[in-house]
Amino acid sequence: MHYHKNRLAYRKRTEMVVDLVRQIEAEGQFPQADYAFDNGVLTLELTQMIEASGKHWVSEIECSRLVLWNGQWRRVDAVATELRQQHPESFRSLQVHCRNGEVKSFWAFTKTLRLKRYGRKRLVVVHQQSDLSDAPRFLLSDALPWESARVIQTWSYRWACEIFHAFCAPSGRL
Repeated sequence: MHYHKNRLAYRKRTEMVVDLVRQIEAEGQFPQADYAFDNGVLTLELTQMIEASGKHWVSEIECSRLVLWNGQWRRVDAVATELRQQHPESFRSLQVHCRNGEVKSFWAFTKTLRLKRYGRKRLVVVHQQSDLSDAPRFLLSDALPWESARVIQTWSYRWACEIFHAFCAPSGRL
């Protein structure tokens, strides 16, 4: 009986995050908050709910995610490798004000691309080493006009040990 009861009560973490956003938005306590979360909770339902509330989101995506690149569906890590090898100049040096007032250097490439099911989104490929030798991080956002620094800054407010975080810029919306 306990097994059956627990099985009926089980909820996926993606479902719990959607419920959490629904509650946060219903309470209206954080009208300026944008959201940052892991690829582990990135779902179409979650992104649509955040976008419907008039807010933006930033998520890391897995390296195997397919993006429409030059008319072909390609893995995002293959696109990043091609850019790094053939067009390293496409990565811009950035100084980003991260949480705790820390300023960090990054090298980033950004472009608005199409993803299956999600449509047009802003992709930011981020390196922390100037020679681009480190493994890149792939950030995705619905905020098409944002510069890569803004996407990285929003992502930096996410706690590394948490999978989901609501972010309100220190001065409201940037």
